[in-house]
Amino acid sequence: MTKKERLSNLMNILNSIYPEVACSLDYKTPIQMLIATQLSAQCTDANVNKVTKDLFNLHSVLVSLAAWLPLLFMQSKF
Repeated sequence: MTKKERLSNLMNILNSIYPEVACSLDYKTPIQMLIATQLSAQCTDANVNKVTKDLFNLHSVLVSLAAWLPLLFMQSKF
């Protein structure tokens, strides 16, 4: 049996045991899922969702600020 066939068999078994699996972590991007998953190893998913809500919002603000700061410095008269 090839690796592909073994993987297919394994996936069929897992799908029959766990037909409807959903992630309880809140995320919008793959990097957010990675961060939330790492945090969930330390506490409950509910607590992770509370923390990451503010954390991910702060991250988007920081990314926007990082994109804006070079423009500000280029326009300033030092």
